[in-house]
Amino acid sequence: MSVVKGRRWPDYLPFSGTIRGKDGNPATFNDFYCELRPGDFQWQDDGAPPGERAPAAAAAADDLRLAFACPKEPGRLCTGGSGIIVGLTKPACKPSWAWDGNADRPTLTPSIDCKACGWHGWLQSGEFRPC
Repeated sequence: MSVVKGRRWPDYLPFSGTIRGKDGNPATFNDFYCELRPGDFQWQDDGAPPGERAPAAAAAADDLRLAFACPKEPGRLCTGGSGIIVGLTKPACKPSWAWDGNADRPTLTPSIDCKACGWHGWLQSGEFRPC
């Protein structure tokens, strides 16, 4: 499997697949096509409404999750769309990941091992790389 480049999904859009306009075609927001592609990701804040708090502030409060579209199977959300727990330092809860603080091209450690689809790899500079 090759490297999959992720796109940051806007905070104000639901992270659940294709959003269609009245004409049936995929809707667009700020020239962003709302068709989930493998590797697309969205920051989710457990402690505040979408977009209200910056990802770094949510990470400092241990409220940050990263949801992502499966880099292996198009149309699937890894972890059931609930996201993985991340922090600027690795949160004590398990499983969790340390984040480098870059919201647009994130790097997480350790590797991600999705039990749902079987993908195992790294998220480095916004790219999903298989192990």
